[in-house]
Amino acid sequence: SGEFNKEADTQVQGMTCNEALRTPAFWLFGLSSALFGMLIGGVMLFYESILRERGFGTHTRDLVLVIQTAAGLVASFVGGWAGMRCSLGKLMALAMAMLTGALVLLASISSQTGVVVYAATMGIAGALVTVIFFSIWSHAYGQAHLGKIQGVAQGLCIVAGAFGPRILAQVHVTTGSYTPAFLAYAALSAGLGAWAWFVTIPRGI
Repeated sequence: SGEFNKEADTQVQGMTCNEALRTPAFWLFGLSSALFGMLIGGVMLFYESILRERGFGTHTRDLVLVIQTAAGLVASFVGGWAGMRCSLGKLMALAMAMLTGALVLLASISSQTGVVVYAATMGIAGALVTVIFFSIWSHAYGQAHLGKIQGVAQGLCIVAGAFGPRILAQVHVTTGSYTPAFLAYAALSAGLGAWAWFVTIPRGI
């Protein structure tokens, strides 16, 4: 009985939610995921308008969605494999770098080749962010309070996602273009990517 209790205690050890919130890693991964959620929430809603602003028609929107989905599916498998072998901080840095590149491209896209490259890059970046989001919390903070910790992070993403469409719409109304929003998002993702490269990830288990 003593051995069983000892083994059970070992399996559920980890940081409390308050302890996790005091670590830079929580905010790095939480804000990176929230930024992607905020961005994609707006982009997916206004894709047709965004692409029309750049001179493309509805068929291009459909092409983007197909390529983005296909690239994301492949990247999910590769990201899952890489997440078990590589630093999740470095992997998030890669995801944020790809997101930055996709946003800069989206701000100035003018050819079908650019559309394909953008869609594939965005799909890969999104898949990596998703894989990391569902891996990092137990890896860094253990199992004892995993539900609370992941719940707070998920809450950040939900709130950010709700504001995404409003931000894009307001920028477009104010400036007449979506480009300033994409460049601002690119700057934020680049900063988060640099932070991710150097962040120290706790070992909760």
